[in-house]
Amino acid sequence: MVIPRIYLRFFVVFGLWLGVMSMAPVAYAGLSLSINPIDGGSGIRFDRIVPGLNNAKQLQIRVNSTAGGNKYQVFQRVSEPITNEKGQALNLSAVAIASLSNSNTSGALYLQNADHLSFNEQLIYSSGQGGESDMFTLVYNVSPDLINGSGNVRGRVIFTVRSQGGPDQAESVVDFSLENVEQLKVSVVGGHDPKSVRMKDTDNKLETADYVKVAFSNNSSENIRCDQELVSVLTNESSGEELPLDVIKVAVQGASSNIRLGDGSLARLRTMLYSGNANQDEFRVYFLVDSAKAQEANTGTYKGQLKYTVDTGSNHQEFNIDIELNVQPVFTLDFTLPPEGISFGHVLASSPAQEKQVVVSVHSNLHKPYQVSQNLSSLMTNEKGKEFDKKYFTFKVDLGSTAKGRTSNVDFTSVDVGESPIYYSDARGSSATFTVTYQLKGYFDMHPGSFTAPLKFSLNQN
Repeated sequence: MVIPRIYLRFFVVFGLWLGVMSMAPVAYAGLSLSINPIDGGSGIRFDRIVPGLNNAKQLQIRVNSTAGGNKYQVFQRVSEPITNEKGQALNLSAVAIASLSNSNTSGALYLQNADHLSFNEQLIYSSGQGGESDMFTLVYNVSPDLINGSGNVRGRVIFTVRSQGGPDQAESVVDFSLENVEQLKVSVVGGHDPKSVRMKDTDNKLETADYVKVAFSNNSSENIRCDQELVSVLTNESSGEELPLDVIKVAVQGASSNIRLGDGSLARLRTMLYSGNANQDEFRVYFLVDSAKAQEANTGTYKGQLKYTVDTGSNHQEFNIDIELNVQPVFTLDFTLPPEGISFGHVLASSPAQEKQVVVSVHSNLHKPYQVSQNLSSLMTNEKGKEFDKKYFTFKVDLGSTAKGRTSNVDFTSVDVGESPIYYSDARGSSATFTVTYQLKGYFDMHPGSFTAPLKFSLNQN
């Protein structure tokens, strides 16, 4: 008896390329297999595989049975490793297989839940008790992200139909070929937390600043561009106040000449960070805080969100990164004395008055009114306890152009013993810097000696 040989071919381009060649090294008259692509032609062809799209193709399996009522089963297995020109084996998990529900007329379909290609025999169909002829459909789906290596990958898949009550069986060998071009890989992650950037109001140097790292590889000479956009403005989670954009500065650092933004303030609008056609590259986007401006905002935690867009001619990817700034409560008083301190030397009755200036600075983001006081605990006295006449030790306050509060001491007045307010903030408790000028003049009946007295400044919230 002459056993006929049947040849079928189909192609899957990935490029995926599947070649099917029906062979019957062992076949009996009672069973035969017929394999055909659903979309017709001489092969199944995949268009270029794009991540995120449906890359499924269907294969129809037909079993002709004249085995005299014996039940039969259909199996599938990979006969040998599927490798590329370099001998690298294909990750079989990259090719999923599932049976199409209700594509058969009798019997039972397996692989209802998707499995992947395997070297072990996979049961895909069992006939009814009468062993009737039947057909069913298998669905193959390629996952580009799971393919390791590139190049032309080749191998074989064997389909077997086997009688459960007799010697009848048949096989069809499917030539498997896959042409893989590696996909563009992009990574956009936070420096300390992959999904977020966290800042403190003191992060004003690259060494302490958090950052976003952007990296890509496998770019096939296309122009690749990366943009940054503030899609959600940083907002105080307690008060709802928006953070001024100029509080945060952006510094892009990388070795490539394709960096398009060096330094600048954080912007709402889409801003180009990088543009070029390198095969692979990486850079960092640092976030620096203007501490002085941050301390003008309400204390608390400000949260927003950034979006990074990476585009080529054939690929578009978006990444969202949360951004957070914590502004700590600030309520401090600083002052700057002359190099020699508030010290008046060689005071003579006939000499001109001497003046010393103290620069007072208040930093506050509590947004509550406050006052600055000076406290002279006693009059100035010499070694013998003789007092310096307070009429000749005076002071005044100069607010300059930056302080937003008020003072009652715009003209020289005596420095009184005890605590007395010299500056009142505005209603918002704005930070302020002002100058206190102390003037000392000698008089004819003053006592000789060195005169001292403790003078203190204090900051109090109203």
